[in-house]
Amino acid sequence: MIRRFLRERFGEKGALLDREAIRYLFGYFRTDRFKILLCVAASAVQSLLVVPSLWLVTFSFDTAIPEKRIDLIIAAGLAFIALRTVSALLVLAIRSRVLRLVKGAVARMRSDLVAGLYGLSHDAPALLETDRVQTQIVQDTERVDTLCNALLSNTFPALVSTLCLVLYLMHSDLTLLALALVMAPIFWAFNRITTQRTRVHVRTFQRALESFSSGVRFVLRHMELTETRGVEAEEVERQRAQHRKVQAAGETMAMSFALQSQIRAIAIGIAGGALLIVGGIAIIGGSMTLGKFMAFYVAAGMLNNLGGRISISLPEIVAGNESLLTLLRIRRAGPPKPYAGTRRIDWTGRLALSRVSFSYPSRRVLDQVSLEFHRHSNVALIGRNGSGKTTLLQILLGFRRPEAGSVEADGVAYTELDLRCLRTRIGVVPQHPDFFAGTILENLSYGLPAPSRAAVDAAIAAACADFVTQLPRGYDTPIGDGGASLSGGERQRLAIARALLARPQLLILDEPTNHLDVPTIRRLMKGLMADPGRPALLTISHDPVVIAFADEVYRLDAGRIALERSSRIEPAVHLS
Repeated sequence: MIRRFLRERFGEKGALLDREAIRYLFGYFRTDRFKILLCVAASAVQSLLVVPSLWLVTFSFDTAIPEKRIDLIIAAGLAFIALRTVSALLVLAIRSRVLRLVKGAVARMRSDLVAGLYGLSHDAPALLETDRVQTQIVQDTERVDTLCNALLSNTFPALVSTLCLVLYLMHSDLTLLALALVMAPIFWAFNRITTQRTRVHVRTFQRALESFSSGVRFVLRHMELTETRGVEAEEVERQRAQHRKVQAAGETMAMSFALQSQIRAIAIGIAGGALLIVGGIAIIGGSMTLGKFMAFYVAAGMLNNLGGRISISLPEIVAGNESLLTLLRIRRAGPPKPYAGTRRIDWTGRLALSRVSFSYPSRRVLDQVSLEFHRHSNVALIGRNGSGKTTLLQILLGFRRPEAGSVEADGVAYTELDLRCLRTRIGVVPQHPDFFAGTILENLSYGLPAPSRAAVDAAIAAACADFVTQLPRGYDTPIGDGGASLSGGERQRLAIARALLARPQLLILDEPTNHLDVPTIRRLMKGLMADPGRPALLTISHDPVVIAFADEVYRLDAGRIALERSSRIEPAVHLS
């Protein structure tokens, strides 16, 4: 019923809410629809309290005052106050329930949006424009929160109250009601004309605000780049230009709402003046009592206030509609992740690529590549830049899906597996490790169930990251966003320690020694080799010192893979 009402009143062409936005929004209230109906029913009860209030006005002016009955006047006044108090308490109770429903629905929407990001391919637009999408999710879900409150706490109750008042006015005097409603067609036509223009202005302002937010984030994240290039003044001017766009869009949007509001105020003023004229003439002619006119005028004033409440909600509804459409675009940002299997296995460490091929739009990077890794493999992969090493790594991790061939873990195809579970047993140290603003311990233990201090110490020692113990605050040292307070070598060693702490079956090192000197590299690799419980190793590197520790070295070139050196009698890696 609620969905039908929304569709009929708000979902027509040129209306405040698009049908698509309504369907998306209603999906988060589906389980609470009976609670919403209860709130609407309570609003109707609260609205009906206006009828005895208006009767008290009529009684006071037509009976108590002419008869000079002070006791009746006091009784009517006290009854009026009691009715208004009960009405206010009902409004508070309804508001409390609505807030709980709205906040819960928006929280579920936010959770779905965040979860949805993890379901997207790494090439999805929503992940390629992170700053903009972050701004949209935060700001637009807040606007949806405001929209829901405007509808459930303001617009719907106002519409119910309006219906009650119109029924009262019909009973009171049809002539004055007809006069009061004569402006309704004008309001309706004006709303249809202005809504589309207002929506355009709101959309323009929201996009400008998103760009402004992304610009601030760019300044904070890339300050070193800007200063290194010596373009601070140019960057400030670029941001200033964006600020001017926000200013202009904000002024246009605000004036659009102000114009709509003032034209409405003028129309209501005309209607109010006409009511005074016609009502005054009716009183003089004896066709209406003063009490009825006063009650009618109070009701018309209440009707005006309700119209004002609805009018105030219009900007929030328009802005919320645009936000819902933006969030829908994020949900559909696709493409989805390449695999959707759910099978979990007790993985022993065996991975196999069989005749795998992969191409980008411009070129083929892998051509019929077959590899097989076992529990104690120690393999180095070399090749020039752009030869496909990183792509091969992404295929192993399930971030990309080959266009031909297959990938298996313990003989089970990736298409069947829950790859999130599998990746918990694979340690990855990328060329540029990622750290969040937190302490060393928080970064090391991220995603793990509270590791013991002994386990952390062992991982730090194995990664040659003993510099941590020399810091004044040790593991509680904050490292800043991206590990900004650490050197490149310190970040590299912490990343290796983090990977080892998870006790992986396979450890992938992608150019792990970019920021390390030769003695540290030798100590690190010797430590990894000496550990009897070490995982299988796949090292992607150009560093001959690192490559020397591998049992097999394979070269990737022109999409093909070839064995370049082997120091094992029975290699742990097979290829074709």
